[in-house]
Amino acid sequence: AWRTIPPYWAALVLSIIIAAVLLQPDTGPAAFAKAFAVHGLLLQDVIGSQSPNGALWSIAVEWQIYFVFPLILLLGRRVGFPVAVLLTAAVVLAAHGVASLGRPFAAIHHLTPQFLVLFAFGVLGVRLGPLTSSAGRRRSLAAAALGALALFVALALTQGSEWMVAQFFWTDLLFGVCVACLLALMHAGGGARLRAVLTSRLS
Repeated sequence: AWRTIPPYWAALVLSIIIAAVLLQPDTGPAAFAKAFAVHGLLLQDVIGSQSPNGALWSIAVEWQIYFVFPLILLLGRRVGFPVAVLLTAAVVLAAHGVASLGRPFAAIHHLTPQFLVLFAFGVLGVRLGPLTSSAGRRRSLAAAALGALALFVALALTQGSEWMVAQFFWTDLLFGVCVACLLALMHAGGGARLRAVLTSRLS
């Protein structure tokens, strides 16, 4: 909270000023006051309001996941991280199914539940890294990452942006598999060039 909230609030104040003066001058002060309160409390994915900055939506999602994240870690230590990730994915898929029923359940999609699975994928990738140090397993991780990335790119090129946006839930998960495999690969000692880029002072 100490690292995230103060700069977020500073960005929110600046965004409100720019929106009120330059971008949305016709919007009344009451709407901006509500937006400031909702965004300030990190509830913009739960309560509808004016959006002073479209990029701020993800901060609320991440903030809420931080409170659930320890449960995944605790579960992983008790039953194993692969099982914890599978259970997390099952809960998220169930939530997606309920949200697909329409109103009022569709509001579940505002919470972007697939991000919780992406966090779990990251944990699993790092935990499995030391267990995949053999050359064969590193090649398998690289192949899985490239396969997921290739499928993601192929879908983007063949289906178009509107389809991709409509399928964000599934495409986020697909790209998450790619990133998790890359994390595990680098943690296992592979992907030397990528690790060099990510650990450089420029990064």
